[in-house]
Amino acid sequence: MIPAKSEGLNKEDAYKKFRKEICAQAIYDIYKEMVARSKGTERSVLAILVRTNDQVKKVGKVLKESQITRSIPYQVVVEGSLFQSDAAKDLLYLLQAWLNPDDDLARYSFSQTAFCRKEQEEFVITENKHFYETGSYCYGVTQSWYEALENVKMAPIFMVLNHYLSQVPYCNHLELQGYSKIQIKQYEMNLYKILDLMTSSMNECTDLYSLYEWLKIKHTTNTSDSEAELSDYDFESDFIKVMTVHKAKGLEFNTVIIPFLRNSFVRTLSEEF
Repeated sequence: MIPAKSEGLNKEDAYKKFRKEICAQAIYDIYKEMVARSKGTERSVLAILVRTNDQVKKVGKVLKESQITRSIPYQVVVEGSLFQSDAAKDLLYLLQAWLNPDDDLARYSFSQTAFCRKEQEEFVITENKHFYETGSYCYGVTQSWYEALENVKMAPIFMVLNHYLSQVPYCNHLELQGYSKIQIKQYEMNLYKILDLMTSSMNECTDLYSLYEWLKIKHTTNTSDSEAELSDYDFESDFIKVMTVHKAKGLEFNTVIIPFLRNSFVRTLSEEF
């Protein structure tokens, strides 16, 4: 783990080595040291650089699950993960629910998206059918979903979808689910990047079923499109950025952490299978 800018640090403090492959406490300590060294004129970035996407995901999981680092703003850049993002999954479940509005599994999957409002367990189901009960909890479906369900039978799907997304308060729902401001920003940017790819790949007369099948195939097979990139200015303070060395080519960071150094650069046949 090496600070890239070590002015004012003793030689023995400029390099820190920890026994664990990736340690939340070590990340937190180095982040705090970077913030303390920052002159405050611009955002400082702590980069965690690894070799593979799997390692990126491992670091991201540590940052997400550790109580120590949870309050620190961070971005995890996994290459080719756009169609595995939360935004892609939610959009897929939305289209699936419109295709199969009476299917219990489709409704349950839709209830887990940002397009639904989670309710308290004791919430009573209403007579106007705007709430479904699944197991021990209820979730709210906005009126705009029902309107869109009727409109997809007559209007072009892209028109209906764009209008629906402009009406549903999914950002508020994500905030209630515990998403940070930067995670909500990432979700929204991913959502509209997917919509742009949809409109450029299919004609405006595409029907609901064709759009659902296109997204389903992309979700299953696409590993080339990456998530929308946040800029440093999307962050309100110093932050952590996790990415591969390949993705970091040409970029500069205030501090760099390089974990997984014990892993071999050449995999053996036993590691391949």
